[in-house]
Amino acid sequence: MKNILAILLSLLAGGEASSVPLVAYEYVSVDCPEGDITLKLETTGVFLLVLKHWDAKLSRHTSSETLSGNWSISGRQLSLSGSSNVVYKREPTAMTVGPHSASIDGFVWVQSSAPTFADKYDLVEKSAMDDLFHRATSP
Repeated sequence: MKNILAILLSLLAGGEASSVPLVAYEYVSVDCPEGDITLKLETTGVFLLVLKHWDAKLSRHTSSETLSGNWSISGRQLSLSGSSNVVYKREPTAMTVGPHSASIDGFVWVQSSAPTFADKYDLVEKSAMDDLFHRATSP
């Protein structure tokens, strides 16, 4: 739905539909032991990558780190350019929660120009992941 809206907004603004990348706008990690990683891709070409640190003793997030800048996608490669350059490869991720499974749009980490908190963690499209969890917990 977000992709359709972005294409329509681009057309209304006089832009070309082909200039709107066919990617979701929010991705999350599902395997980061330090907390939650979220990647937001804005239609303006700006990204925000956030790690919220989780404190198991306090059972809450206690701090966060961010990386921001510009993003671009070429074929299956997503490039994030900020204080560090991060590269991901777009690949669907097979996920199973209970008896429910789905192939979810995702990005596999490839490399960084300098170490970041997102190194080695893959990201999946948030709304599809939320939908999978919702189906798995609904009666």
